[in-house]
Amino acid sequence: MNKLIAFLIGFFCFFISNAEAQTSTVYFDKNWDTCSKKKAHYKRISELKPDCILATDYYPNGKMLSITTYRIDSPDIKNGHYKYFAEDGLLFKEGNYKNGEEDGLWKCYRTSGALWYEEEMLHGLNHGYLKAYFPNGTLKVKERYENGNLWDGKRYGANGRDTTFYKFKEMPEFTGGSKVMYEYLSENIIYPPQALKKKIEGKVKIKFAVDTDGSLINVHVSRSVHRDLDKEALRVVSGMPKWKPGTLDDKPIKIYYQIPINFVLE
Repeated sequence: MNKLIAFLIGFFCFFISNAEAQTSTVYFDKNWDTCSKKKAHYKRISELKPDCILATDYYPNGKMLSITTYRIDSPDIKNGHYKYFAEDGLLFKEGNYKNGEEDGLWKCYRTSGALWYEEEMLHGLNHGYLKAYFPNGTLKVKERYENGNLWDGKRYGANGRDTTFYKFKEMPEFTGGSKVMYEYLSENIIYPPQALKKKIEGKVKIKFAVDTDGSLINVHVSRSVHRDLDKEALRVVSGMPKWKPGTLDDKPIKIYYQIPINFVLE
């Protein structure tokens, strides 16, 4: 939540004091918590456009890390084109967000610049085809999804012939599965007393990365409701045990994941 507050305050205060430039700068440490310029690891420059907010993040070496489009009326919600770059400056991934969720065609590239894989998304879920390619551009994997569920798939060898199929992408998973995860959340979440007293309800979304060893890193609020609810959601998710890491083409990889936590008064 600290990041969201800093983003909003830094951004709007700057615009009020300097309407001509219409830009603001926010600094982050290695964990993407806001900090002073002196302690900064990453830097974000945000620009107010007529219909959106364009935020550009930078690596410590000054090279571009990402370009993200946010809603102008909700600066914490991604809405529009997104690009992510490797530290050497090469484009790694790009696609579209719609109201905070991946939507449309997303593409990921190899260091050579060749297309590695592409996937069709709808409301943050695979919907349509996922295709992956060998470095020479020939088809390696073809999968078809509907609302996040795999319906069929094929895997090909370098010779173009069918081979043993296994999913190209496996998402991270809480040990025991989603049902066990939500049981963990319900058992550990304590409704903040002040929010309870004021009858504040809402759905907080927490985003984090599951690292290759299953540990959760860069845990932050991706959709805020109220500072007390945000803080409690962060506390519980940050305290989770290690997950089963995600894989890409059968190799462990750091993958970002989002959990909605619904605070409802009975």
